[in-house]
Amino acid sequence: MYAVNDGYFLKILDSQKNVLWDIEQHDMACCEDMMQTIRADMERLRDSGGSFVSHEYHMYSSQMLVGYAEIMYYTPYYMNENAFQFMDSLNIILPLTGIVSVLAAVFTGILFARRITAPIHDVIWHTQKIAEGDFSSPDENSVNSAELYELSRAVTTMSETLERQEKLSTRLTGDVAHELRTPLTNIASHLEMMCEGIWEPTPERLTGCYEEIQRISGLVDDMEKLHRIDAEQLILNKTVFGIKPLIENTVSLFENETAAKGLTVSINCGDITVCADHDRIAQVVTNLLSNAVKYSEKGGHIHIIAEMLTILSD
Repeated sequence: MYAVNDGYFLKILDSQKNVLWDIEQHDMACCEDMMQTIRADMERLRDSGGSFVSHEYHMYSSQMLVGYAEIMYYTPYYMNENAFQFMDSLNIILPLTGIVSVLAAVFTGILFARRITAPIHDVIWHTQKIAEGDFSSPDENSVNSAELYELSRAVTTMSETLERQEKLSTRLTGDVAHELRTPLTNIASHLEMMCEGIWEPTPERLTGCYEEIQRISGLVDDMEKLHRIDAEQLILNKTVFGIKPLIENTVSLFENETAAKGLTVSINCGDITVCADHDRIAQVVTNLLSNAVKYSEKGGHIHIIAEMLTILSD
């Protein structure tokens, strides 16, 4: 009866095709009811247009045909109401599952895209700020991949380099202004004193003014060279000269400033001869003496000492 409930009707025949057992003859009423139920269910649920067909199977024993089994079933298929409900549920669930999966994939893709593009947008924003003069570095810890970290690190390095160059440029401007202001002030004061007749235009004073003009000219030449060189150092024009005459000449350039503040200047320098760039050493001494005059109290004393140091190496 389990086979009948599943829609299968069995008939057993011998080798002469004489009926040995037939489910329809065994319980005709039950079989007829079951067939009617199957037909009604299939027409009601699916309207499949099917019908019952029989299929014959041979039965052998020791390779000898002993009989036949005829199985009648509903074709093209038969499913009960529970099976159809299950299929209907699958037809509803599977499309919904597909839609939910697609939405989840799109949402996940958007999240990943934002997570990936957020550091890139941050780097773009910082490069724009760098272009505007803001050299603050991006947060390298906010990136989550090696490639984006390297990109952020490169922007950070570029920002630090540009900031350092900006500071060097500002410092250079200030240094150049200082380097030019001191000799120009000395020349102006000397010429003013000589024009007013306070000082005699002696060859020494005129030579000092000429050397200051030459030093200014040298600074201008150096500035012209700076924009043509990249990493090379300026070539020093080394000559052999005495330190004491250079210091004495520099002190004479500050006669007006020292006299105005009542300063006295003494020089303690032996016969020291060096091989160096005369103009660069003159700039150093001029800057040191200019600062000494500027920050000394009135009536003070400036003591200049020059010594030769011996450096011992291992």
